[in-house]
Amino acid sequence: MQNKIKWLSLAIAIIGIIGIWIVSAIAEPLAMQISEISEEDIGKYVAVEGYVAEKAESSDAFFLSLESEDSSLKVVAWKRSANLSAVEISSNVKVIGKIALYRGEIEIIADEVIEN
Repeated sequence: MQNKIKWLSLAIAIIGIIGIWIVSAIAEPLAMQISEISEEDIGKYVAVEGYVAEKAESSDAFFLSLESEDSSLKVVAWKRSANLSAVEISSNVKVIGKIALYRGEIEIIADEVIEN
């Protein structure tokens, strides 16, 4: 009897993990303005639009300063998931990613950066 319970528990856990993975893969990002983002939003999957005010690059990531009319936000895009070589300063872009806090500053870890 205990062996059946163990297998049932394992099967339910695996189904749950697969379900969470599927939901996260099809989840739509929450559209937000840069000025609306606060520490309360950390962990949220969002889409924001703005123009690239600054751009820097390291061996494994791109760093953007994304600005709107009245706000700015740092964006980190790992090179293994996004190639931003063609994105230029003053380009209008849409960034889709997760809001994070790094060294006391809010930033977005980008999954996607799309030029408008």
